[in-house]
Amino acid sequence: MDARFNTLYSAIGRASIPPEYLLRATLLEAFFSVRSERMLIGQINYAAELRFIYRVISMAKVVAMIT
Repeated sequence: MDARFNTLYSAIGRASIPPEYLLRATLLEAFFSVRSERMLIGQINYAAELRFIYRVISMAKVVAMIT
């Protein structure tokens, strides 16, 4: 898809947000019924924090089993 999107980039001016990122964000908003981009970013950050916490907890259980 990069070859198709490369034609959409402007040759002059400042760099824009890649169209594939905008498309991905729009699809995520539609799939997860998020009303705004700010809420989408908040939910992504929240999910990342939860994954980190789960990893820390699971690593603590492994360390406890070893010792």
